[in-house]
Amino acid sequence: MKSQPADQKEKRFYCLLLIHRISRLRPRRGFSLVEVAVAMGVVTFSLLGVVTLLPAGLTTVKESADEAARSAIVRRVRAELNQAHFDDVATGLAGQTWYFDAAGIRLPDGQLEAERHYEVRFASGIPGLPGAASGMEGSARRISLTMRAPVFAPAAAQTVRVVSLLASRQSGQAAAN
Repeated sequence: MKSQPADQKEKRFYCLLLIHRISRLRPRRGFSLVEVAVAMGVVTFSLLGVVTLLPAGLTTVKESADEAARSAIVRRVRAELNQAHFDDVATGLAGQTWYFDAAGIRLPDGQLEAERHYEVRFASGIPGLPGAASGMEGSARRISLTMRAPVFAPAAAQTVRVVSLLASRQSGQAAAN
């Protein structure tokens, strides 16, 4: 085999060097292991943040539904009190217990089948209003609603709220004797 002149060897070296540099300039296909690891770290960190917020979100949804049911119950009781005669309200409700479902609908006595039920106990008294006239005993009553839910849960797991309503004799209602 003939030996190549030095010029040719040098040309060949520069050609190979040029081909090597051109091949490095071509766009790469795919991702490197480091890029994949960093992307997985970012995704994992994001998912951990979302998973951490889920219990708080679920608790908020449950509390919101509970407050909506309690508001519906108070509206329903207030509507029934508005339709009743004052003397029936003042004396008839004290000591009674009513049951409601999660939608705020009153259940017949003894019909407690679902898990989320609300128990409402009534108490009645004469309101202490500052500056009120002394003859107010016959014309106003404070109705206290003690709402407890869920009914079947242990006492530590129940929530209790007390709501006070003020009932007053209408101007056209005469006192019952």
